[in-house]
Amino acid sequence: MIQNMIKEGKIVPSEVTVKLLQKAMLESGNDKFLIDGFPRNEENRAAFENVTKIEPEFVLFFDCLEEEMVRRLLNRNQGRDDDNIETIRKRFKVFVESSLPVVEYYGSKGKVRKIDAAKPIDEVFKSVEVIFAPFNAEANRLSNTNVTTRMGLENIISCIKWLSRAIWSILTNILSKVLFWRTICRYP
Repeated sequence: MIQNMIKEGKIVPSEVTVKLLQKAMLESGNDKFLIDGFPRNEENRAAFENVTKIEPEFVLFFDCLEEEMVRRLLNRNQGRDDDNIETIRKRFKVFVESSLPVVEYYGSKGKVRKIDAAKPIDEVFKSVEVIFAPFNAEANRLSNTNVTTRMGLENIISCIKWLSRAIWSILTNILSKVLFWRTICRYP
């Protein structure tokens, strides 16, 4: 069904996407998750919370001025057809109209952790480490607890390390994929 909808240029309903995400979360055996670039709009957000009955612990938002993102995208020299000023500006407009309201919604609840992504990669990495330090402390405290719990925390820490090292790459792709934030949640 999803492949047919994509072939026809249709958008997969949020509830279908969320149910697939929920299934993967349940089958993983973990209770903490880092979800990349989702929810992308208010419909996704509402569906995620309604279907899963969870609200993210926090949203990690990589903040970077449009001019800097445009500069990075135009300088990445990957030969992509969509690396042109017109397409980049359209994508940024879509982000501001559709995705930024979701970030603002969570911001109004005190759940947004903002990273200045215009800084050099090492500084961005350090900022991400500070945000995830409490998770690392929790992992250390639980080092003598059951293996399943510890594995879940180790998976998150592994994801965090990968995420932090990939930030520079993510930022250069940020507009083409609209990957502006990460949603961090715990499954009840």
